[in-house]
Amino acid sequence: MLNTVVLMGRIAHTPEVKKGKEDKEFTVTSLAVPNGLDEKGEEKAMFVDIVCYGENQKAFDYVDTGDQVAVSGRLDLYTFIKRDGTTGYGTRVIVNNIEFGAKK
Repeated sequence: MLNTVVLMGRIAHTPEVKKGKEDKEFTVTSLAVPNGLDEKGEEKAMFVDIVCYGENQKAFDYVDTGDQVAVSGRLDLYTFIKRDGTTGYGTRVIVNNIEFGAKK
């Protein structure tokens, strides 16, 4: 089976360092990825959550919001509990590799 995602976009918000199970740190942010044109002919973007572990987290020492990056990794589907107590569902990319692109 193959689960590989490759995306290029711009960092959409300030990367945030979080702690998971066993206090393992990871960094989360989202990418604004071009997604064609809307009915008015203006560029659309989709926002894709990305998660970086280990060495890949160091990349965020060199990029700012608005900078372009290319990432490759695997698609991850997850569940979470919303504030109202119901179950929510999400998708994210677990990054295996990150490359720098143009600065904003």
